[in-house]
Amino acid sequence: MSLVLLLLVGGCAATIQDPGSAGAPGVPASTLHNQPESLIGLDRTSLSSTLGEPRMLRHEAPAEIWQYRSQSCVLDVFLYEAPGGAEKVKHLESRNNLAEAVAMDRCMKSVLRKT
Repeated sequence: MSLVLLLLVGGCAATIQDPGSAGAPGVPASTLHNQPESLIGLDRTSLSSTLGEPRMLRHEAPAEIWQYRSQSCVLDVFLYEAPGGAEKVKHLESRNNLAEAVAMDRCMKSVLRKT
């Protein structure tokens, strides 16, 4: 009987993760899109489906920078060519309208609310 209770309690504590996501193990699937690190490694198509089309796109060799804006911040997403030729997200930066650094997770949530 105690073995059954142990298994039931253990099952309640399990975390669900989308196997196709880029997030860290143990992170609930429902919060993956709110975490900036979940963008790292995404290709153009996946990035576009996650954040939408960028407000501005610029090329600064060797990077392509996709810029997203909300009322409170600017999120720059840097894509670089990966092995095989596809461009993938390698770096992120967030700032307010005065070019001061802001918390990346809050900025991303703000950008996601806008889309």
